[in-house]
Amino acid sequence: MTAAEALSTLAKLTAQPKHVFIPDDAPFTAVSLKSISGHRQWTDAYLMSLARKHGQKLATLEAKLDNMDDPAAPVLEKI
Repeated sequence: MTAAEALSTLAKLTAQPKHVFIPDDAPFTAVSLKSISGHRQWTDAYLMSLARKHGQKLATLEAKLDNMDDPAAPVLEKI
């Protein structure tokens, strides 16, 4: 997917009636380090933590986050 395609997809997603922005109100220290294999996954883990805290799903185009989601309480919504 090109950057332009990703931006177009993001614009379509944020225009959906069920889309909401959630507050960035959790400390980074609350992020689970489970399955994080490097510094580049920190932001993904943080976004998953925020979604879980607020009872929301995290829509993602990223294919490599499955190992970080909790199977007992999944928050990822692949698009």
